[in-house]
Amino acid sequence: MNFLSRFALLFCLVGAAHAQTATDYSLNDGAIRFKVPSDWSMILQKTEGSPQAIAFQVKDPADQGTDTATRVTVDTRHFADANEFSSFVASGMAKAKQINSYTEEVGSNDATHLRYTGMDAGKRYQYRDMYLFRESLGIHVRCVRPLLPATTTAWTKAYEQGCDLLMSSVQQ
Repeated sequence: MNFLSRFALLFCLVGAAHAQTATDYSLNDGAIRFKVPSDWSMILQKTEGSPQAIAFQVKDPADQGTDTATRVTVDTRHFADANEFSSFVASGMAKAKQINSYTEEVGSNDATHLRYTGMDAGKRYQYRDMYLFRESLGIHVRCVRPLLPATTTAWTKAYEQGCDLLMSSVQQ
């Protein structure tokens, strides 16, 4: 087997391994579907009525022995129309901006996405919120992680990729 064949095989195997690391979830009887990395532990699931939610804990070795945790939530609720959903989004964004030491991340926000940091229980956290409206369902995705000095760059990159995967898959 020549070098290019080996490289192509390796590329396919790595791609296949990466593709297998996502787990599928759904809310609202399958109307909302999304993927998260398979190493994210589901810690809460409510799939009846409105609202519905699934929450995950993302293990960061740096938070071991601390009272902090990285959390990701997807919640949905029924709205009468887009105006009611817009009010919900405005309220959620206003509430976020009231967090102690709120600092918006410049250049990463729009009408339905918000990235910011703030203090909670004396610890600084980074937040990513995304809002989406689809066929009377409002969707809110939130990724929250403590900003710990011992968190590695590799872990942060994997976490960000996981949040990106979730946010892109829920929009499909």
